[in-house]
Amino acid sequence: MGNTQNRHLFVVVAIVIVAILTAFIVCSSFYVHHKVRQNASTTFHTIESILKKDNGSPFVFTLLPSDTRISLYVIDPNAKKIIGSTDADDIGKAFSYADLSMDTVVNSKIYTKQVKIDGIKSYCIFSVIENYLIGYVVSDSVIYSDVIRNTVVFALILLLIAFLFVRFYYITKERDIDFLTGLLNRRSIHKRLTEMFATPEKMKHGAIIMIDADNLKKVNDTFGHGKGDDYLKKIGSVISSFGKEKNLSARLDGDEFITILYGYNSDEEAQADIDEFMKLQGENNTFLDNDVDYLVGFSAGYILIYGQKDFHALLDKADKMMYENKRMHKEKLELIN
Repeated sequence: MGNTQNRHLFVVVAIVIVAILTAFIVCSSFYVHHKVRQNASTTFHTIESILKKDNGSPFVFTLLPSDTRISLYVIDPNAKKIIGSTDADDIGKAFSYADLSMDTVVNSKIYTKQVKIDGIKSYCIFSVIENYLIGYVVSDSVIYSDVIRNTVVFALILLLIAFLFVRFYYITKERDIDFLTGLLNRRSIHKRLTEMFATPEKMKHGAIIMIDADNLKKVNDTFGHGKGDDYLKKIGSVISSFGKEKNLSARLDGDEFITILYGYNSDEEAQADIDEFMKLQGENNTFLDNDVDYLVGFSAGYILIYGQKDFHALLDKADKMMYENKRMHKEKLELIN
């Protein structure tokens, strides 16, 4: 059961990580494109102010802040060629696009389009400034690298968070779960009982059942402590699988267990399930050594609960009932085995 729960946890964490990363990649792409448009708009305003101030030509961009990742072009929309650029080597290169004209850009103020410059795909933002068609170009590889960089950083942070979450889960589990049986431990069951008995009206009718493994010493002496652990695991499995929706089971210590049955509408309804539970004392076997089929036995005592808020006294009463049952049940079990 523990391994299955662990696999489920890792599958859920992996699915969540993949979903979050996918959403982040989409959002990061939108963000990078948005930033490019913002930077292009700022650059266009700067170019416009330079031209108006100096009455100069956009063929010279020396007054603009340099950024090797972007290029600024003056484009001849009829010839589809670059006639001005931040890089003199680009002048005269073919500038491929479709459905683009001065009127298109003027009507849109800022017009975004994917273009090809000498066959290389790029992301271009156009604007008409002082009757010039200006292109603010960022290659696709630059945009992809930004998205990838952001994703890698975010993925590392996400993996760290996932690691801390899983680590916290296991620390909590180790603190509250009995490592041998997978049941709650003493600390955890007392915490749960405190919470449950604080609102007895939600618990309704039920019972506290104290359980003690029979013949554990004999199993350890005969088959070894490893088989003794298997014996305890079997008892844990038997008591915790009974009425799962109304069952809270724990291993208190050594060979001592406790089961809380709750959520019944009456004592009679609870008693009917308790009677069935008590029949489990002699109905389960386990293989302890090769072909040795060993009867798994436990003694149990119970006390009905309804409306009480102090569970400590109830535990003592159930414990006394368990030892009385053990005295009679142990002799019978020894005869059977």
